[in-house]
Amino acid sequence: MDDGLAKDKSDQGTDKEELLINLDLLRTGFSPQPDGQLIMDGYLSAYTEMNKFFQILGTLFQVVSSDVHSKVKILREYRGAEEGDHYHSIQSMITYEKEHDLLINKNRPSGARTLLRLHRALEFVTEFLAILIDGSMEGSFGKNVSELYSCTLGKFHGMLLRTTFSGALLLIPRRETIINRLTNGSAEAEKVAYAEMPYVIEMMKAMYDHTQKLYEENGLLDLP
Repeated sequence: MDDGLAKDKSDQGTDKEELLINLDLLRTGFSPQPDGQLIMDGYLSAYTEMNKFFQILGTLFQVVSSDVHSKVKILREYRGAEEGDHYHSIQSMITYEKEHDLLINKNRPSGARTLLRLHRALEFVTEFLAILIDGSMEGSFGKNVSELYSCTLGKFHGMLLRTTFSGALLLIPRRETIINRLTNGSAEAEKVAYAEMPYVIEMMKAMYDHTQKLYEENGLLDLP
């Protein structure tokens, strides 16, 4: 291998390591399989990685991060339990819980319901990342994020929470501050983020669309 090419690849690997989030893990974890299967292990690993992003957004998102952690933990426990094979994919989980009358159960959180909450948040964070890498949004970043919340995740929150969260998002750290935290202040890591983030966002959108269609086909989008 050419020494210059090897060095370039090595440098790029180092730049990726500067990033707070493993973009490769997000891209692969949120990628539907060729046969359309939505693999649970990959989804949860990607979501765990993405949760690092919530943790750099300020105090407001600490509650979100904690909620994501608890929901991922529930689904991991189901995946590791005796019936874990039924939670191999989102499709197999829905089939299993429908057949065993587990979608609404007072004794255990439904896996389908738990993942639905993560799914709703995925729409918000996917569009958030798109705004984050859009340099034209700098002056109105907080306003755009607040409006994004209102038309995505906010639709599923009560009036008090929605009003409080929407207002607080106006005070979110500046776009450049978040990017600096995401890249650990590395200019080279920032270049990698801008180059690769569009592909990550594309995969996240594909995962969201596939999951949305699956829940819609099974009449589960309004699962209480």
